[in-house]
Amino acid sequence: MTVIVSTLLSSVLLLFGTGLHPVVALTWLGPLPVLWLAPRWRRRTARG
Repeated sequence: MTVIVSTLLSSVLLLFGTGLHPVVALTWLGPLPVLWLAPRWRRRTARG
């Protein structure tokens, strides 16, 4: 469940960080939920 939530949160941050009226800080914060949880996941899950 945490894989799905962190992926969705990362996707939403990247969505609002790009586009016609981007918020640049969200583009930089976008990968953080996935990178923060990656050490806790199995290698195959984190790689995917």
